[in-house]
Amino acid sequence: RRHPRPPPRLLASTAASRSSGARPAEEAEATVTVITLGWFGSQERHVRKYANLWEDRLGVSRTFTFRPSIPAVFFPKLGQREARAFMDAVPQPRGHGELVVWHVLSQGGFTFFGTLLLLLESQRRLGGGGGAEVDEVGNTKQLRFSALVMDSGPCLELTPRDASAGTMSGLFSGLGILTEDQATQLYATSGAFKWAWTGLWSLYKSLWYDNWREEILRAFWRLGPVPQLYLYSAEDKIISCENIEAFIAKQREMLAREGRGGGEAVSAVSTRRWETGRHVNLLRDHPAEYEAALATFLDDLKKKGKRNEEREE
Repeated sequence: RRHPRPPPRLLASTAASRSSGARPAEEAEATVTVITLGWFGSQERHVRKYANLWEDRLGVSRTFTFRPSIPAVFFPKLGQREARAFMDAVPQPRGHGELVVWHVLSQGGFTFFGTLLLLLESQRRLGGGGGAEVDEVGNTKQLRFSALVMDSGPCLELTPRDASAGTMSGLFSGLGILTEDQATQLYATSGAFKWAWTGLWSLYKSLWYDNWREEILRAFWRLGPVPQLYLYSAEDKIISCENIEAFIAKQREMLAREGRGGGEAVSAVSTRRWETGRHVNLLRDHPAEYEAALATFLDDLKKKGKRNEEREE
């Protein structure tokens, strides 16, 4: 099996805690990697701000950012190809005790994350082992999921309105053709656009989206009781907070139903909701509170990892 060349959108940075507000050196040296997956239509300078926060303010020792391409978010086959390229490019975990945190932005980031999970599951069925992919020369590559941070999403299913808002915003807001407000209002204000979009979305759902969405959700539920932090806003115009909270409720339900990890599994799902804040702009709109939420989550994760190591000893 031939893989495409590693995608240029995977950028790495080993942190040196450049900011004067960085945490103490002993914390900066902790073995933590953060992988940030950008949203649909995201630009590198925007996604890079999240990696800078992890490095400069939270003392994380290694970060990577990746922006899934627009075709990879829309079409399963292209998403699978890009997931394989991502696996080729991302380095291996640095030892047994390294914590790998995935910072997933919006529905586009979640779609790519789910595509990675599906790829790993397919490789396990082919003999790659747990959490592994076997490359074309027989080497096993690992992905580790120590914790998840979900920003401005995800949802169980995109409504036509949400899909329109996300697509128009991702395609045109970053280019300066439409403001975010204009992009999100097209579905509500233009009858002709709503009629055309509804027909296209219905066709897309029947051809690709419905089956792919269900496969991704099932793969995510099977991930089990990984610590998760959901960051979202009641003011989000792209994915409503009600849809995000429905996803969170379903995740807690699935963990409780499976009984994986008992009560600790359900409590592993934590949330931070703001009453104001734009879609994938919570870091910009609430910088101090956003940083504090991540800092608390990371500290709890490190403490849990230390307890686990002590039990193993």
